[in-house]
Amino acid sequence: MADSLNIVALEVSIDNDLLKMFRDEYNDMFSIAPIVNYYLTRRTEIKLTKLIVAGIKNHVDPAIIRERMREIYA
Repeated sequence: MADSLNIVALEVSIDNDLLKMFRDEYNDMFSIAPIVNYYLTRRTEIKLTKLIVAGIKNHVDPAIIRERMREIYA
C-alpha cells in the first residue's frame, strides 16, 4: 500500500512539473510550446475526468480522489 502511494505521488509530481515547464513558455509563439501545452492540458483533463468518474462509480473516498488529482491551470 505504501509503495502504491509513493508511485502515485511520483506520477502526480511528474505530470505537474511537465505542465509547469511548458506553461512557462506558453506565450512564445515561435516555438512548439503552446501546442505541447495545449496537448498536455487536454490529456490531463481527460485523465482527471476518468479519475473522478471511476472514483464516484466505485464509491472511493473523496480524499483519495483529491490526493490523486493533478494541477491543470496555475
